[in-house]
Amino acid sequence: MFKLTSKLINYLSMAWSYVRLNFFAQMEYKAAFWSQVIGMILNNCVWIVFWSVFFTRFDNLGGWTVKDVLTVWSISAGGYGAGIQCLRQCAWTCFFDKQRST
Repeated sequence: MFKLTSKLINYLSMAWSYVRLNFFAQMEYKAAFWSQVIGMILNNCVWIVFWSVFFTRFDNLGGWTVKDVLTVWSISAGGYGAGIQCLRQCAWTCFFDKQRST
């Protein structure tokens, strides 16, 4: 049990280090970072307003309620964001590992 807890803490520590590293890398270009953050917040708000207005006019969409649609959207958006970040990190690592070996 202790070994499992120790491994989990190590993985969480590594994940936190990646988050910090990526945040500081993004903060190198502060204007681009903040414009992207604001743009995504506006995009998400417009999306939520659209579906909320849609479901005030119609009760459901093929049996789906507003709660169902927002739940699926939030899960898929979170998964997409995590996947893109993982791919970006992998590509970054592969590129610099290749540069170091030559």
